[in-house]
Amino acid sequence: MPAKPAPIKKAPAKKAAPKAAEKPAAPAEKAPAPEPAPAPAPAPAPEPAPAPVEVPAPVEAPAAEPAPPAEAAPAAPAEVEVAPAPPAEEPAAPPPPPPEPEKPKEEPTSEPVSVSVEDVNDTSLTVKWRPPETVGPSGVDGYIVEYCKDGTQDWISANQDLIVSNRFAIKGLTTGEKLHVRVKAVNPAGPSKPGALEQPVLIREIVDRPKIRLPRNLRTVFVKSVGETLNLVIPFQGKPKPQVTWTKNGQPLDTKQVGVRNSDKDTILFIRKCERKDSGKYEATVKIDTLEDKATIDIQIVEKPGSPQGIKLVDVWGFNVALEWTPPKDDGNSEITGYTVQKSDKKTGEWFTVLEHYHRLNCTISDLIMGNSYFFRVFAENRCGLSEQAAVTKSPAQIQKTGIDYKPPEYKDHNFSEAPKFTQALQDRSATIGYSTKLLCAVRGNPKPRIVWMKNQMEIRDDPKFMQISSQGVCTLEIRKPCPFDGGVYTCKAINVHGEAAVNCKLDVKDTHFLYHSNRTRINMSIEVITIDQTTVTYRVVFMPRDGTCLFHSLCYVLHGRISLTVDIWRNIVSYVSNDWDRFKVWTDDGTGDNYTTQEHYKHEMLKPFTYGSACELMAAAELFGCCFQVYRNGQIFYTFGQPPMPLKHLRLTGDDFSSGHFEVYECLNSQKLDVKLSMNLVVYLQCLTDAECHFNTSPTNTVVIETNHETQTDYDSSNPSCEI
Repeated sequence: MPAKPAPIKKAPAKKAAPKAAEKPAAPAEKAPAPEPAPAPAPAPAPEPAPAPVEVPAPVEAPAAEPAPPAEAAPAAPAEVEVAPAPPAEEPAAPPPPPPEPEKPKEEPTSEPVSVSVEDVNDTSLTVKWRPPETVGPSGVDGYIVEYCKDGTQDWISANQDLIVSNRFAIKGLTTGEKLHVRVKAVNPAGPSKPGALEQPVLIREIVDRPKIRLPRNLRTVFVKSVGETLNLVIPFQGKPKPQVTWTKNGQPLDTKQVGVRNSDKDTILFIRKCERKDSGKYEATVKIDTLEDKATIDIQIVEKPGSPQGIKLVDVWGFNVALEWTPPKDDGNSEITGYTVQKSDKKTGEWFTVLEHYHRLNCTISDLIMGNSYFFRVFAENRCGLSEQAAVTKSPAQIQKTGIDYKPPEYKDHNFSEAPKFTQALQDRSATIGYSTKLLCAVRGNPKPRIVWMKNQMEIRDDPKFMQISSQGVCTLEIRKPCPFDGGVYTCKAINVHGEAAVNCKLDVKDTHFLYHSNRTRINMSIEVITIDQTTVTYRVVFMPRDGTCLFHSLCYVLHGRISLTVDIWRNIVSYVSNDWDRFKVWTDDGTGDNYTTQEHYKHEMLKPFTYGSACELMAAAELFGCCFQVYRNGQIFYTFGQPPMPLKHLRLTGDDFSSGHFEVYECLNSQKLDVKLSMNLVVYLQCLTDAECHFNTSPTNTVVIETNHETQTDYDSSNPSCEI
């Protein structure tokens, strides 16, 4: 028994006793079935937990407690069985955290593709390739380039570090070797399969025959003026780099005057300041060993010519003078292209050109003034221009006077005074509402007559709607955007001290809207029939001015029946939008499809003339005036602003959107199916009503009523003659 308590003493650190007890408990379950009692041993184990602190106690009372040792006796073998497993107590430390799920193992990329040779010479080889087709989430860290001699498998890495570009030059190679080259892509999973050249590469110099590619403009004589800079670039090809030499007229170049710069692909000939002596034939030679190519450039440096020589007066007769001269001694290194001859009156001393680009060495000057004396001078001309100096005659040419008896012609005095008379009368015209028209006539008279335009025998004065123009006897009256009120009899009257004359014409302003049935046949009426939800509705179209404010005109008309209050409606809507800017700003439209940036910008632009309104202003009008606005386009409801319980108003939109279309007003006539007989009666009635104005109203029985009124104009604003309804 002394050997059994020994392992118990070796466990003074009973802090892990519960765990040790639990672990033997498991083998106890595996022990023979006759001893199920040790199973509850873990329960008393926590109670004697402090007992290990009092180590002498179990020594003094080994006999007093024979039963527990007896019970422990069978456990001792268990401890003996566990005794060889003290190393297993190390994992009994605090359990490690659960292992994280393993990430899917990354695979190398696919091999690089399209490996090819870019350049090769006697000591280096340059290869290029394309990235792998399959890269993976981590991408490519770089590439490894390897090579080996043909017939071996000793692959040598050409780069110590990974390269990121798709091109690499292998240097320090031996001429005459045949090499295989391959490229690997590297990522965190390692290198990929190699992409290799299909055939081995022979390390040797690739020789291109030297050849000069002379530009087209240098294949003829190249001309420069004295003092200009000359800079010629001559490209060539050849490998290895050719040797370039220049000569002038077969002699080496003067390096103080002419400079040469050579590169691998071209040679440059330059002269900072050209002189006449730089003219000549320049020859460029490119040479590789025994192979060479030559090109000749003919350079001509020119300047203005000298003055002609030996100018003299050959003869003077009547109003004519004959001159002759000789060419200049210095032609400026360029062919003389002509001469310019000038004359000067001795009295004034001013020179006037009489001949230009003249090619002969003699000329005759005519049409000279009798009694005057003239000097003459001649300039020589080449491609650089006229000579600086001219050859001048030494003595003047005197044009002698001859006796002439002047007899003034006899003529009768004519009185050109004339009363006004119209040579072209006014013509009756028909105009369309909203489209400007002109009235034209022609009148003559001496003195120039005063023109007066009248409408219905009332003089038209400073009315901005009318523009009066009178030029070269043509009288024009332009009527800007006429409305029905502008129709009538127009008179043009011409008045001077000898009398007056007048012409008349009649202007008829017509509407252009039509009535369409379901078969789209047209009837000349200012109403439209539209089918909505299988119900035919008849509308009268009220045309609005095309001055950019058609939306505000339309809103004013549907609210007040006239457009004279348009400005008030306009300002109220703009103020309403400005006061609730945060809500309305996303609906504004500056005409380019964007919103206005600030409230001040919106107010400033919207209150300008000819500024279009859009959906934003319609939304504000629906809230401000408590109306429901239905907008129709192409006979269908395009959009509704406001709620149906509010009074319903109808607008017509001709255009693709609110910011660019034209607004007009729909006046509903009835909501019944339009009877063909009724529509024909309307046509008859409208044809019979000439001076009367038609009012279409909806009676309680939903029938169309046509009213005539010769004096009142409820549909038009008589206070505003420029209205275009």
